[in-house]
Amino acid sequence: MKFLTIPTAFLLAITALAQNAPSDSLFNTDQVVTVDLTFADPGFWTLLTTYYANDLGQTLTGDVTITDNTGTHFYPSVAVDLKGNSSYGHPGNKKSFKIDFNDNIPGQKYHGMTKLHFNNCFKDPTFMREKIFFDLSRQMGVLAPRVSYANVSMNGTFWGFYVLVEPVDKNFLDRWVDDNDGNLFKAGDNFGTGTGGAADLAYYGADQNG
Repeated sequence: MKFLTIPTAFLLAITALAQNAPSDSLFNTDQVVTVDLTFADPGFWTLLTTYYANDLGQTLTGDVTITDNTGTHFYPSVAVDLKGNSSYGHPGNKKSFKIDFNDNIPGQKYHGMTKLHFNNCFKDPTFMREKIFFDLSRQMGVLAPRVSYANVSMNGTFWGFYVLVEPVDKNFLDRWVDDNDGNLFKAGDNFGTGTGGAADLAYYGADQNG
């Protein structure tokens, strides 16, 4: 009789879970999906950049049509906002952004996912670093997002070629470990603001303002 080590058994378990995910139809095939965003306001880009600068969690509502290897899918009233720190310095209007399918229409999902991230490959002319790193991480047993690619248009104008990344959220946890309860933490950063704290997830006492 063969006995599996704990790491091997764990890897087999999370692989079995991942094989049953609706999002497999998106990420288990090499493809470039087409994403067409439509906003009612012709000044959508000014609004998006203003919301990003305000940093108040504001989003812009639009419709999106996504064409992938399973067909063409239309989703109304999705929430869109720009994201990133250093990647926001990408020259021109090709900024990283997020789409939330669920924010305005509860329960609306794309291949079982409520959100998608689109990264602009800032300082990566190969467009391969994120995909290679995350693919290798998963092969080594590290829970990591899956990656594909997308051609994005906004209001009929081609906006750019993006890396399409699975967000780390409750859907991600449910797919990998079959449990999305509890807290999901993201390390912050300072980017030279002089606040003195490091994004190390260390315990610094009970005062949340400290």
